[in-house]
Amino acid sequence: MAKKLIGLGLVVVLALGGWLAHYFSDKEVIKRQLTVLAVELSKEGKETPVQMGLKLGKVKKMLAPSCQVTIADMDHVEDVERDLVIHYLIYYRQRYRAFTIALEDMAIDIPVKGEATVKAMVNLIRMKKADEKGRAEQHPVDLVMRKGEDNWLIHAVIMPDALTK
Repeated sequence: MAKKLIGLGLVVVLALGGWLAHYFSDKEVIKRQLTVLAVELSKEGKETPVQMGLKLGKVKKMLAPSCQVTIADMDHVEDVERDLVIHYLIYYRQRYRAFTIALEDMAIDIPVKGEATVKAMVNLIRMKKADEKGRAEQHPVDLVMRKGEDNWLIHAVIMPDALTK
C-alpha cells in the first residue's frame, strides 16, 4: 500500500513538474505576453485619458528603448524610440471609435537563448467614428524579441502598410 502511495505521489510530482516546465517555457511566456499586448492595444469604445495612459504604459514596458520598424511593402526601415511609438499609438487610437486586435497562428522560434522571432497573423477589426460595424482584416506581422530583466522586449517589427492606416 505504501509503495502505491509513493508511486502515485511520484507520478503527481512528475506531472506537475512537466506542466510547470511547459507553462514557464520561453515560448509560452512569449505567447501570454503577446496576448496581453493585443488586449492592451485594443480599444473598446470611449476611453478616458487615464485609461488609455494605463493601457499604453503596459505596452511601453514591452518595448525595447529603440525598436526597428519595417513597413515591408514600402521598403521603409526606421529605428523608433519607445516614446515615439507610444505617441504614434495615441494618434492611431484617437482615429477610431473602437478596434480589436488578436494575434493568431503564432510561430515562435528561439534560435539563440534570450532571442526570439515571432511570426503571427494579426486579426484586426476597426470601427471609425461614424461606422456602425467594423471591418475585419488579417495581416502578417514578424517580431524580434529579446529577453529583458522582467519580460521579453520587442526590438523589431515587420508589418504591412495596411496596419498603419
